Amino acid sequence: MVVEAMWQNFKHLVLYLYNRLRVDFATFALVTQVLPGYRHKLLKIHNNAHKGWATALHGEQIPIKKAWLILCDREPKGKYNTKVFKWICNCGAQKYHLYLLCKHLV
Repeated sequence: MVVEAMWQNFKHLVLYLYNRLRVDFATFALVTQVLPGYRHKLLKIHNNAHKGWATALHGEQIPIKKAWLILCDREPKGKYNTKVFKWICNCGAQKYHLYLLCKHLV
């Protein structure tokens, strides 16, 4: 099916301009005009992240994730007034954390 679609595009985009063209010219047109578009599309599909996959972390996101995972392992002790939507906790540890994280929020 993919090959048939490629030939259909080749006939409609290139070959309609010429009547009884030679095999060497058809090969040249195929290699220079049709295949680069398919190669570009293939590279674009291959290099992009798939839908639903998380993109790779970069820069400052890596240490934030490490700090988050460390805080996830800790058990919260006591009751504190946390507001997750505003990202506020009254335990006092949040203001000293580099990324304003707290084990009660995580």
